[in-house]
Amino acid sequence: MSVDDRRTSQPPSARSAPSGRALPPDTRRASLPTDAAPWEEPLPTLTGRAWAFGTVLTLADVLPPRFAALPPAEARRRVLADIDPHWAAQVAAGDVICVEELHGGDEAGAPMLPQTAVAALAALAQTGVAALIAQRYAAHVEDAALAAGLVPVTLDAPAFMHTGDRVRLDLEAAKIVNLSSGDRAGIRNLDEPRRAAVRAMLRARGGA
Repeated sequence: MSVDDRRTSQPPSARSAPSGRALPPDTRRASLPTDAAPWEEPLPTLTGRAWAFGTVLTLADVLPPRFAALPPAEARRRVLADIDPHWAAQVAAGDVICVEELHGGDEAGAPMLPQTAVAALAALAQTGVAALIAQRYAAHVEDAALAAGLVPVTLDAPAFMHTGDRVRLDLEAAKIVNLSSGDRAGIRNLDEPRRAAVRAMLRARGGA
C-alpha cells in the first residue's frame, strides 16, 4: 500500500483539513425524546395534632353562617364557635380535622350557599389547619377544600384518631400514621389527578 493509499484509508476523524488543521470532532448526538414527563417533586409529609369530631361535621358547624360575611382573618376566630368557643384559640398550624363525614350543609340537611361554604373553608384554612381527614365528603367539598388551601384525604375508618393524637400524613406514600397509637391506614383518594391538584395548591402556597 502506498503512502497515498494509507492516507485516504484513514477514518474521517483522523484526516486533516486541506489547510493542515484537524477537522472538528463529530458533534452529532442522538436526539432526546421530547415527550418525557417532567420530574415532579414528591408530595410532602404533614405532621400535626388531630382534632376528632365524631360521626358528622357540617360546614355550618365549621363556621356558623352568621359569621360568613366576615373577612377570613376575622372569621377564623369564629371557627367551630357553636361546638367549642375556645377551639380557635387552641388550634395550631399543621393540625388536622378528623371526622367520618363532612357535609356541605347544616344538620337538617339544608345546603349552604356556595359563598357560605367557601367562607367556612377559607376561615378554617386561616386557623392553620393543614388537612381534613374523613371517610366521606359531600359533593364538591373536597375540591372546595383544596381551593381554600386544605388537603382533603379519605380513609376507610378514621375513627382510630382521637383529639390530641399526633398524626403523620405521608402524602407521597398515601398513608397516615397515628404516632400516638401506632395505628396506620392508607389514603384512598390520592390518585394521579388529585396528586397533581394537591401539588399545584402547595406550590401556590409556597409549600412544595
